[in-house]
Amino acid sequence: QTWVVASGLYRTEMPAKKLDVHLYRNIDGYVAAEEKLTGGKFKRNLAFARFDTLSAHVTLQPPISDSLLQEVGLPKQSARLLAHELAHLVRYKRMPNSFRDHPRWLIDGVATHIEEEVLAAIGYIDSPMHDPNFGADASRGKRLLREGKLPTVEQLLDNEKLDLGFYEEYSVRWLFVDMMVTKYEKQF
Repeated sequence: QTWVVASGLYRTEMPAKKLDVHLYRNIDGYVAAEEKLTGGKFKRNLAFARFDTLSAHVTLQPPISDSLLQEVGLPKQSARLLAHELAHLVRYKRMPNSFRDHPRWLIDGVATHIEEEVLAAIGYIDSPMHDPNFGADASRGKRLLREGKLPTVEQLLDNEKLDLGFYEEYSVRWLFVDMMVTKYEKQF
């Protein structure tokens, strides 16, 4: 489903070969693999995508028993992370010569937008604002606006590190892309 949503946005076709996805059963397994692959760069994220291997690596979240996993299926947080990281893989595959030059607002804003669309398509959410994660992102944006700390579009497009926390940066990037897609879909 991620490829379907992302390919529409990036105007690319689905690959003949399935993408390489690693879903780690626990954090320890993820941390061990991540340390070997990136030296700790994405340890905090509990998820990352690699261009050189076109692979995604995600920790199962939250930790649940095998029986509950069998009964209820993939937790929403894991589905979110998988969709997000796979969105990066689609971008890598579609633009192998230019993806390194993409600004952060595009990289994470579009991946989070795709994540939102995928979760809606597979029935994990009915509306982003009714979802605790996307609702929290919107609330962070509103709080930053109230506090006078919401970056301007110029600051966002500048691609410099924003003077925000980890989650605030992701929130602002998603809100920007979501606004662009919603209000200016044809131009975007």
